[in-house]
Amino acid sequence: MENEKRSYIREEQFYSKFKISKDQKHWQDGKIFDLSAGGLKFYAVGDFKIGDTLWFDITIHYLVFQSKMRLEGEIRREENHQNHETLYGVAFKNLSPEMGIQIDEIILLKKRFLNDE
Repeated sequence: MENEKRSYIREEQFYSKFKISKDQKHWQDGKIFDLSAGGLKFYAVGDFKIGDTLWFDITIHYLVFQSKMRLEGEIRREENHQNHETLYGVAFKNLSPEMGIQIDEIILLKKRFLNDE
């Protein structure tokens, strides 16, 4: 997976709140830390394990637009952190090419805007 990880445009300072679910019925809050079309890293307090399939409802507000996405992913890594939070690494599953392009465009727009300042 390390080679796969490098093939995506990444934003490692992508902080955003979102909702996480194991069953698409019961949702809890989480915080995205890192985002790419290959997956994301998020902080949460929850009963998640490596191999779990999760759904993510993400609303990205950036500049003058808003993008809503529901994405499916599998937990591949976990690291314990302070305040009983855990950092989870997720690989997206069943991501459409269009959604991958949308994520890439959001990240590129953010990088371009920050480099212009």
